[in-house]
Amino acid sequence: MKNNKSIIIIGSGIAGLSTGCYAEMNGYNSQIFEKHNISGGLCTGWKRKGFTIDGCLHWVVGAGKNTNFYKIWKELGAIKDNVIFKDEFLRIIKDNKKLIVYTNIDELEKHLISIAPEDKKIIKKITKSVKIFAKYELPVNKTQELYNIFDIIKLFTLHLPIIIQLIKYKNISMTQFAQQFKNEFLKEFFPKIFDLPNFSIAIAFFHLACLYKKSSGYPIGGSLKFAKNITDRYLSLGGKINYNKNVTEIIIENNQAIGIKTSDGKSHYADIIISSMDGYTTLLKMISPENLPESTKLKFQSMETFPPLVQVSYGIKRNLKNKPSIVLYHLDNKITIGGIDNYMFKVDHNAYDHTMAPDGKSVLKVLFHTDYSFWKKLYTNKKKYNEEKNKIAQLLIPILEKYYPEISKQIEMIDIATPVTYKRYTGNHNGTWEGWLIDTKTIDIKMKDYIPKIKNFYMSGHWVEIGGGVPLVALSARNTIQVICKANNKIFKTTIE
Repeated sequence: MKNNKSIIIIGSGIAGLSTGCYAEMNGYNSQIFEKHNISGGLCTGWKRKGFTIDGCLHWVVGAGKNTNFYKIWKELGAIKDNVIFKDEFLRIIKDNKKLIVYTNIDELEKHLISIAPEDKKIIKKITKSVKIFAKYELPVNKTQELYNIFDIIKLFTLHLPIIIQLIKYKNISMTQFAQQFKNEFLKEFFPKIFDLPNFSIAIAFFHLACLYKKSSGYPIGGSLKFAKNITDRYLSLGGKINYNKNVTEIIIENNQAIGIKTSDGKSHYADIIISSMDGYTTLLKMISPENLPESTKLKFQSMETFPPLVQVSYGIKRNLKNKPSIVLYHLDNKITIGGIDNYMFKVDHNAYDHTMAPDGKSVLKVLFHTDYSFWKKLYTNKKKYNEEKNKIAQLLIPILEKYYPEISKQIEMIDIATPVTYKRYTGNHNGTWEGWLIDTKTIDIKMKDYIPKIKNFYMSGHWVEIGGGVPLVALSARNTIQVICKANNKIFKTTIE
């Protein structure tokens, strides 16, 4: 049964949609305001000449039925038991050498030892740590913000082996860890498995553990289907989405959030305002810095975001189903993409998903880290911007020919997405694709989902969860509504679709 409390949610990405679902499950009257004409936010895809280009999902933590997190996806209607669990996470190739990251940790161990028998001891250590992490389940039922002393004791008791592993490894980067290898190939390329600056080896172990126990899988239909499923769930619960409504202001009176203004000049009011949109815009423009705690301002000034990407997609007349789905190729000669020199490039296809391309065809994506300022400046001259995109697309074709012979004759579609593309469609700061970068420096940092000076205002999504990703933003949404229920003396409830 609905009560009299109303909620406005800004943004219909996975965080906003999930927030709306949990709000409706708990009797609140909610509506979402979305600047775009489609929901999903960064979890999206787009169609070109019969091909579907996926802009987000490679795997989803909690997609396996044997995990705690699966419950959340069932509550949100996100996964319909159509999940693929791959045998390989990715592979890295340099000349004739290959590093294959098998999802089965025992297979991975055998493979690594075959590459570097001299490093058997450290490889066994990796296997042992991953298997310990595989016993860990994210506590999802109750947000830690509401924990009492008994909850804390229970958490430590249940997860002591994992806590020991976290303490041991959380502040060691993959590059630092790899220095233990005697084998030069592993020393250089093991850190590339998660090719991010200062990525913690503890987080790497966690992801490898999720792959090993078949928690992480790919839902057929990719990002568009995944987002649509949650959208349908939200609407079926009684929620409302207002599309093409760009929120320009949060209305604050007497230190209390009471509504929003949209770019058409209209005001909309509610008892509670939740921002699930870009954190920089929300806090530094709409809330304004003087209302923020010093600790929050410092974090926004000093913390790094995930580096933005250039994604070049080719629709090709070839079925790549039997080719490795994600490969990092090492280049003999550097290529410069968007102002950044690259000696490696990632090739990705999802030909194992029959919904992504017509029969006998595939989408091949090439991804690079890039510099947002380069593209922002270039975008002021649309002709030069488009010329640069086309130059990159043509530059890559002869390189791809080396690994996919005759591909140039099979290309039927080319699409290039830059950080400006993501900025235009989602408003995300500098076109970043997951918010705050999780690394050895930020792994212990916690962000608040509320501002003490502003009543009835909350946030959900990857600006309050370090590391982002669709599982964490969904969990963030669930946690935020739990906190709101507690403030309103309500018992938090969920339902399964």
